[in-house]
Amino acid sequence: MTNRTDSDSTYETHTLSHFLDNLVCPISLTPLIYDALQGELISYHSGYAFRLVDGQALMRITDARRLSDEEIKKKPLNPQDD
Repeated sequence: MTNRTDSDSTYETHTLSHFLDNLVCPISLTPLIYDALQGELISYHSGYAFRLVDGQALMRITDARRLSDEEIKKKPLNPQDD
């Protein structure tokens, strides 16, 4: 087993940031918001959350989770996808 370093973490953060800058919701074509706690990419505009599994975004609509009305009401004040 290899030990992770701060360099690994910095690389992963940079890679995720670059990944998110280039990825949009397949429904609304708007940017996605990364929810690290849930491991999902959120589109408040379309009302869907897309899971990340082993670092891969599952972007098919059939794999997406529909956001509840309560979740949509709690959207951040300055979401990236509007």
